[in-house]
Amino acid sequence: MTFVSLSSADDESRVLIEAAVRQADCICCATSATAPLFPSEWVRPGTHVILVGSYKPEMVEVDAALIRRARVVLVDSRSACAVEAGELIAAGVPPEGMVEVGELLRRASPTGDGSERSWAPDARRVAEVLEAGKGDVTIFKSVGLGAQDVAIAVATVDRAIEMGIGTMVPDFD
Repeated sequence: MTFVSLSSADDESRVLIEAAVRQADCICCATSATAPLFPSEWVRPGTHVILVGSYKPEMVEVDAALIRRARVVLVDSRSACAVEAGELIAAGVPPEGMVEVGELLRRASPTGDGSERSWAPDARRVAEVLEAGKGDVTIFKSVGLGAQDVAIAVATVDRAIEMGIGTMVPDFD
């Protein structure tokens, strides 16, 4: 497995980006781009594309053609992506054309004392979603949710306290 991190769009970088995209099994874009980073035709069938940088209607990381090639468009939030995900808006993907990741989970059997439940992928539901689509790529689009930001911030602060690093600012809310 090889990971390649690329940025910039000068001629030399563009050649590297094209080569990397053409051979990638998974492409992860995390930019605030307002123009597609690469054309759809560079992406080979079977590729999974993760789009987590753009979060406003005027932002796009990939072109509408790539979105239209999707067998499935997985999202963190259907309602948020319908109004914030520039790529999905530009491609004309309606909310009902998106599948929330949470819809692919099921409650697992109770754990511990029986009062807690865990979540696990629902293989049958995942298969149904993938079989229903006709496209040749899969896409996950996240515009970010405030609850995710808060959860990550809390986990980061807790870990910093546990490790004894960072600076605590008294009376800062």
